[in-house]
Amino acid sequence: PLDGAELDECIKRPDPVAGAWVKRAQMKMAAGDFDGAVADCTEGMKRHLKHYNLHIVRAGARLQMREWENAFDDIEEAVRISPKEPEAYAYRGQIRQFEKDDLAGAIADYEKALALAPKGWQNRAAVTQMLESARKQK
Repeated sequence: PLDGAELDECIKRPDPVAGAWVKRAQMKMAAGDFDGAVADCTEGMKRHLKHYNLHIVRAGARLQMREWENAFDDIEEAVRISPKEPEAYAYRGQIRQFEKDDLAGAIADYEKALALAPKGWQNRAAVTQMLESARKQK
């Protein structure tokens, strides 16, 4: 794995790979620098507009910052770009359940995430729990 200085060097190249932006943004999120993570993803999108993970990571940072509508917009774009990725549906389900009071939409998103996810998906248990919670609220 690359460290922060190596990622900085990758990003300075004339044609940096989107993964360098994603990884650096994730490192900033882990350090609590959510503004920095959003800025990195936004900058990465200028060169890699259709990169799913840039939208997912930026949405995650925006969720931490309680920027629900901006996070929702990022998730919507991630779903549009890559409609078979379960993470986007799980995030969208959370926003629908907890911020938009859209339990039917949340349930549909959680079910879609679980249907798309591979067996060993690391978020399966958490999404299953959120689905059960949304069903009980309904």
